[in-house]
Amino acid sequence: MLFDYVKIRFPTLDIQHIIKDILKLNINYMLHEDYGHYSYTEHYSLGDIFIYTSADEEKGVLLELKGRGCRQFESYLLAQQRSWYDFLMDALVDGGVMKRIDLAINDHTGILDIPELAEKCRKREYIGKSRSYKFYQSASLSSTERTNIWDVPFILVR
Repeated sequence: MLFDYVKIRFPTLDIQHIIKDILKLNINYMLHEDYGHYSYTEHYSLGDIFIYTSADEEKGVLLELKGRGCRQFESYLLAQQRSWYDFLMDALVDGGVMKRIDLAINDHTGILDIPELAEKCRKREYIGKSRSYKFYQSASLSSTERTNIWDVPFILVR
């Protein structure tokens, strides 16, 4: 399973603790900038891994990994002999709040029944705080076969 987006908020202002003890990265290798996003005032980055902070205790520290950041962090996890599960458990134990997690479901072998997942969303048969979802499909039209054109669906739950 691939993670495609991860956003976790930690209820602390101790960014060094998050980087060293949760991410298990060296802050000395990170770039520090005096600006941020999402009303954070500064951030640290290592490639496509972003950690935001501010003086506001309500905001805490925010980790954001987009697609390439997830791939990059996976290589660090591999080098650390940790899994996504290990990392997410460390984050939860430390009080991390999972703000958003997107999974990349590239299921061409039939492990997941995508239409069934979409139907469960329609029937509200999932557990979560999300109040909406979007179901995206893409198609490729070929001149020889036009029967099953919706072949690459994905669901975004927010």
